[in-house]
Amino acid sequence: MTLLVVALPTGPSWRAPDLHEPLGALVAEGHVSEAVLLPARGELYAESATFHGGIARIAEALAPVCGCTVSEFGARSDPSYDTPAAHRLFAAAAGLTSPGVHARELAAAAAGEHVGEHLQTLLTEALHVADAIADALRQPAPVPDQLVQQAARRYAASRRSDQVTPTLTALREQAHAVVQQELARFDARRPDLDADERAEVTRAAYRVAEQLLNAPTLRIEELEASAERARYTSALRALFGLGAAP
Repeated sequence: MTLLVVALPTGPSWRAPDLHEPLGALVAEGHVSEAVLLPARGELYAESATFHGGIARIAEALAPVCGCTVSEFGARSDPSYDTPAAHRLFAAAAGLTSPGVHARELAAAAAGEHVGEHLQTLLTEALHVADAIADALRQPAPVPDQLVQQAARRYAASRRSDQVTPTLTALREQAHAVVQQELARFDARRPDLDADERAEVTRAAYRVAEQLLNAPTLRIEELEASAERARYTSALRALFGLGAAP
């Protein structure tokens, strides 16, 4: 999944209540799984299966309500994704960009109808960043923008870690399922083996599976805190038919 943010066209052409129904339809379609509007900044934050697909679907859903064409919406949307998107929200929450986002608006947004686990975490972290900036201004500490950058990097690294663990688990479960199927076939062909011989064959089969899993596991660990890690994880899921990441 990809965190993304788009700016809605400026001007009096849209009101927040008017966007409720199209946002519901957008999330129901499925490519965009979560969405929340921050009216003070005129920005929409969303969780999407892909970046470009998410932008396209948001434009198609909201352009009519915003009084513009899909192409005009796209040209004005100023999109960001992943770490830059988190940084954009955290900087606004910290009052480092204008207009800022008040804590009350963040709290209300976190309770939004189309907010799930991912956006809930993002909005909660934005509140924590605002508190950290307020504390930093009262005592010697890193400058506010440094705190915002650090928080954005931590958030992005946490997202990548959350995506990796289910992939490794699914990969190991798939490998073990294959081992169990092959052992069952082997047992049917060799009913003459005693318990010790069967146990040795079983151990050997699982050792082979673990050796095959070792290289991709180590590679993912080497890519920790790297944007390449998410691409590698997606490639593993596609290569082994694991489906989309949860």
